[in-house]
Amino acid sequence: AETETSSEGTTPSTAPSPDGDGSDSSSGSDLLSDDTEYTSSELEKAKREQKENLKELELDLRESDIKIAQAERALDSGVVKANMNGEVRFVGDPKAPPTDGSAFLSLAGAEGLYIRSGIKESLYGTLKVGDKVNVVSWMSGGRFEAEIKSISPYPDTEGNYGEEGETYYPFTASVSDADANLTNGEWVEVTYVRDTEKTDTDSGTLTVMKPFVREEGNQKYVFKRDENGRLKKQYVETGLLSDEGYEILSGLTESDWIAFPYGKNVKEGAATREGAIDELYN
Repeated sequence: AETETSSEGTTPSTAPSPDGDGSDSSSGSDLLSDDTEYTSSELEKAKREQKENLKELELDLRESDIKIAQAERALDSGVVKANMNGEVRFVGDPKAPPTDGSAFLSLAGAEGLYIRSGIKESLYGTLKVGDKVNVVSWMSGGRFEAEIKSISPYPDTEGNYGEEGETYYPFTASVSDADANLTNGEWVEVTYVRDTEKTDTDSGTLTVMKPFVREEGNQKYVFKRDENGRLKKQYVETGLLSDEGYEILSGLTESDWIAFPYGKNVKEGAATREGAIDELYN
């Protein structure tokens, strides 16, 4: 069976397509005409658009390089290996392989349920095959552990994972628990299982408990104490979400004091005092 994660996201736009005469309508030479005047804001907008186009083209080039390298490896060895064990259900005709993108071979997994999720581009490489992730069912609330079986070298092109504006790479994880109460097509939440043998101090990772992190649009923020002892809204860049909380990549340091971000008195400029985490439960 195959289970999908919940997600919100958009697909990175593709590079501009050529005009009918073979020229690119968004090329640098067509950006500005000789007889047209532009305001400074229009020029800045045009520059941003060209930078975005360049970024998309670079991504396309990287994808192509990866595909070529994989194809060369397959040709050299003559063997393409599946990422899971299972039973072969269908094999196409080697003399007439499909050309419409359909599968040449169909394999039914024999190791339980498979989860599809994604990891953001900035964290690509922090997960590897064999790592564990936690799975929580949105329907039953059940919790299960899954093992990553494969991580795609290609970014998601359909906006199935993550937040708007982020590039995500799909991965597949296997749930071996025979008693896992999951159904095909069910939505789940997937979080990374951090290495329990490594502390935050050892790894240099700063983690903040999930309840202390709030969202505003596509940004996450905390309330921290400023140099005057007052509350300040601080936007942060987050990484992996584990059972311990959000990994903080930037915007916060270990020396900062943060507030529980709920309550009528929690607002920018409010006075603060130092307290302990235990006070939240009293």
